[in-house]
Amino acid sequence: MAAPSLEVEMSQTMSPLRQLLSMWYTVVVVLIPLVLLPLPLIINTQEAKCAYVIFVMAALWITEALPMAVTSLLPVVLFPMMGVMPADKVSATYFSDASLLLFGGLAVTIALEEHNLHKRIALFALNIVGTQPRWLLLGTMLVTWFLSMWMNNTATTAMMIPIVQAVLDQVQMAQDTEGREDTELSVFVDDSTGSAKGAEDSASGQLDDSSKDTKGGNARQRRLSVQRLGKAMYLSIAMSANIGGTATLIGTGTNVVFLGLTKTFYQHYETDNPINFTSWMVLAFPLSALLILMAWIWFQILFLRCNGCCSCLFSRNNRDATSNLQKRTTAMLKEEYRKLGSISYAEGTVAILFFWRGRGWGNLFQKDSVSDSTPALLVAVLMFFIPSSLPDILFRQKRGAHLPRKRLEPLLNWKVLHQKIPWSLFLLVGGGFAIAKASQTSGLSQWIGDNLRNLGDLGPWVTLIIICYIVVSATQIMSNVALTTLLVPIVAQMALSMEVSPLFFMVPVAITSSLAFMLPVATAPNAIVFASGTVKVIDMVLSGFMVSALGVPMVVFATYTWGNAFFHLEILPDALKQNISVVAPVNVSIA
Repeated sequence: MAAPSLEVEMSQTMSPLRQLLSMWYTVVVVLIPLVLLPLPLIINTQEAKCAYVIFVMAALWITEALPMAVTSLLPVVLFPMMGVMPADKVSATYFSDASLLLFGGLAVTIALEEHNLHKRIALFALNIVGTQPRWLLLGTMLVTWFLSMWMNNTATTAMMIPIVQAVLDQVQMAQDTEGREDTELSVFVDDSTGSAKGAEDSASGQLDDSSKDTKGGNARQRRLSVQRLGKAMYLSIAMSANIGGTATLIGTGTNVVFLGLTKTFYQHYETDNPINFTSWMVLAFPLSALLILMAWIWFQILFLRCNGCCSCLFSRNNRDATSNLQKRTTAMLKEEYRKLGSISYAEGTVAILFFWRGRGWGNLFQKDSVSDSTPALLVAVLMFFIPSSLPDILFRQKRGAHLPRKRLEPLLNWKVLHQKIPWSLFLLVGGGFAIAKASQTSGLSQWIGDNLRNLGDLGPWVTLIIICYIVVSATQIMSNVALTTLLVPIVAQMALSMEVSPLFFMVPVAITSSLAFMLPVATAPNAIVFASGTVKVIDMVLSGFMVSALGVPMVVFATYTWGNAFFHLEILPDALKQNISVVAPVNVSIA
């Protein structure tokens, strides 16, 4: 019995160099703060101290030297130590109204998953879009994109996660079936030719080894393909939610803040505000659709490795075999959907509660007294006491009195919620809120905005491109709402000095502030997707960088074409020209 233990101990022995390399995370955690330390020591301003903390956290988030949730706690330590913000104000940002909205959305999602409604939706969608991975990806993106126009992006993302996982489970079943059939076919070939092989030389043995390697390689390739599809679909949820939120004024909090800023600005100059629900969609909806299309194409190239008209995950060696596999997969999906039977009482109740918690009912109460978190938490509370089935006494004649009565359970219980909810996610989101708050308190945000005023001499279009790229870079680590609140008033005044419409800069800034795809901390949808454990930070950076980089030219193109044709963005409105000389400039802001 001692020999195996010795072998295990020897196999775990590492060389001194490898042992030191295994502590890379310790080196990174110590080295990054030391390398960046000259920034607050030399400049020694509140802005520099805040920037130092942001740079340290961004580096740790990217390298994952510390767990993401642990890195998100650093503001509670570093901001008070450096005198940027007191500890009580930093701590208060970690459980805000947005955090409660996130909790309510996750509770609804867990109830949806607990009663298997997500599988029904997934199978229904699969039967519509087909079984090819690129169409599965497009279907997921379009559903998320459309829902996020009218619902909170966080809630949409939380709802789509279990649905996508159910879709991936079905794809994995199809791939496993293909692998088993390949194995059965190889066994049949070996058995049917066994007598002939017995008389051949060693070259046949080499051929057998080659076929085994091929079968093993195919299995590995299938596993990698499904993993890539999983990453693509999970990342597409967050990206589609962020993009879809830009299409309507109620799609995201950033747009709501933008609407308030434009109203304040135009009221100050006694001019009608040209932004309303319809006019916003004229510019934003087509742009949002183009961004989704571009993201879908990029995800096919990056994750599905598609070149031209490909079949992605399925075999390419034999077109007939691929077609047969897809037919069998479709038949299997239809059979699985049939096994679910009719919609149960619990499924219907969860679906009704989910759609009821949508926007609009809050208008029945006092204005500005409720937020998105109110209906989300109300629905979550209701699920803890609404029964998941009706009492048998209501169906005694139909079911028969001889059937045993079961204990009535609520739609959701705390044990299930506690086990399935990703609690570390709240720390991750709270860290982003703390950074945004400290940026405003320290003056770092104002410093960034003031320096943008020097770009006016470059001309409106060049200035617009530069500003959009600055916004896209900053929004990866800053709150979208905070960034919009800071920059929109500044670029509005810049537009007046350049004699162009204030919307020339204001609208692109509001839209590009939502193109935050590269880091989990950038938006709550990104954080939810990362918390699933399917994707890594590097996956999010690689996929988000290209979409963010190409998104800026698309925003500028939309501004230059149909946006300019509809709003006349290159011309300063006459009403503003008449009022600018008699009304003092104002740095508008909203509470």
